[in-house]
Amino acid sequence: MKTFEFFEPKTLTEALKMFDRYGEKARLLAGGTDLVVQMKQKSIAPDYVVSPRFIPDFDLLVRDEAKGLQIAPLVTYASLLGSSEIQEKYPIIVDACLAVGTPQIRNRGTIVGNICNANPAADTIPSLIVLNSAIQLRSFNGERIVPVEQFLKAPNKTAASSSELVTGILIPPPRANSGGAYFWLPKATRVDETLVGCAVLITINADSLIFEDTKIALGAVGPTPFRARKTENFLLGKSGSDEVLAEAGEIASNESSPIGRFNISGAYRKKMVKVLLNRSIKKALERLS
Repeated sequence: MKTFEFFEPKTLTEALKMFDRYGEKARLLAGGTDLVVQMKQKSIAPDYVVSPRFIPDFDLLVRDEAKGLQIAPLVTYASLLGSSEIQEKYPIIVDACLAVGTPQIRNRGTIVGNICNANPAADTIPSLIVLNSAIQLRSFNGERIVPVEQFLKAPNKTAASSSELVTGILIPPPRANSGGAYFWLPKATRVDETLVGCAVLITINADSLIFEDTKIALGAVGPTPFRARKTENFLLGKSGSDEVLAEAGEIASNESSPIGRFNISGAYRKKMVKVLLNRSIKKALERLS
């Protein structure tokens, strides 16, 4: 591992000064479950590593009935999984966090770090996309809010500039008569890299029980996680019958473009898109609230 300088700023302003000065030569260390591995593998070799652990409020998880949920940069997967409010109001986030690594990784790793790493197979991103989540970015030039889907530009590349820090994830409150779920297919064991991820958020009409709104995001089957908009449009105004879900699975499969990896063909992964979409929609319907 390359030698680097380590900083622990006490305020956000101090941290922003460092990234304004050092730019691409600096990296933020949150949980470190991605960064430390990448540094050991020498795929990333920063001259400066900045830990925000002493910055006030960087570990806050705040839910407001009207405004929704705000997740600060140091909130871990374990913190989200241990929150009764998250379990009740955002079970799709629980699904996604459980897909990440082992308990040891979840105790240390952060959901903000997962997004900033921008791995196409990241498990939390599809769920955040269907929840209409946005990324809060801060720099000396001010603050800007970017939808999660627009934040992802390419594998391991985001819309954040080298002088910007992600200071939070903003998630609106769930709609009435809605339910969500995330299912994933790992390479081999439960803790291996995800081959296919599928997040679904369904809103039904309380009287007719048809789909009033649908959001579907697929992960690991394209350069970045993405909305399956053709499938979403097909489902609008329909019910959750087996015939409808089978046709939706075909459409979603055709929207995906996975490549062969780990001796597993892209064709197999496309087939699994159908399976996971079916499971996700059925679980989302069970969770309607």
